[in-house]
Amino acid sequence: MSIYVSPGGRPVSASENQSLANIAFAGKDIRHLAAEGSFHKNCQRTSPTHLECIYWNEVGIVYSSGRVVHVAADATYRVTAVTVSTIRKLFGVSFG
Repeated sequence: MSIYVSPGGRPVSASENQSLANIAFAGKDIRHLAAEGSFHKNCQRTSPTHLECIYWNEVGIVYSSGRVVHVAADATYRVTAVTVSTIRKLFGVSFG
């Protein structure tokens, strides 16, 4: 899941990421987005129909920032919504 850049390659905001992700993943099978043993080690299944992924795009000793992506699906495992928010870490403590 590439969430930091638009198709043109420029960095985008969390709201733009959310819009792009909803377009890209709506209706897809959530079980294939971050399958067990895949390269998406930053994603964790919180239930059979929900994924939570954390992507760090700026990492430092004192300060880090990134995005949290929540992917929700319906009972047929089809993605219904993706939400993206910013996460920050200061001295190892995360905050929104």
